[in-house]
Amino acid sequence: MSDLPKLTEEGLAKLRADTPHATIESIGATIKENADPEVIEDLRAYLHAFAAPKMPGHLCLRCEEPLVGDSLLQAIGMKKGGFEWGIAHGHGHCRNCGWPATLYHFIKDRHGKDLMTIRHILLQQHPHHIELRAKKSQAA
Repeated sequence: MSDLPKLTEEGLAKLRADTPHATIESIGATIKENADPEVIEDLRAYLHAFAAPKMPGHLCLRCEEPLVGDSLLQAIGMKKGGFEWGIAHGHGHCRNCGWPATLYHFIKDRHGKDLMTIRHILLQQHPHHIELRAKKSQAA
């Protein structure tokens, strides 16, 4: 893991303020003229939970190490940084600092029905959805 200092409430507040949310445009997609407005709203709502990819180089929003190389296989082989799979299907984290990320997106609409699946677009959790653990108080 990284030599980064421990994330503080102040550091998290700064990340929250400085990090844009993912949008349809920030992931490189375009909206067709005849697209269903409800589908677009549901996709925008899903993406809002994630940070816009930090370009160029797709850098981690916390430690700024590259999350992907020229290919996903290269990213898995990186010594520092890179995406590392977790135990939940489609989810993982930055190998350097541990910031959570999702590579397989199983998106449901507002009614709970499958809307679409997006694979191979790595998005990190937006800091608005991250909470620091409270320190445990020592019992006397």
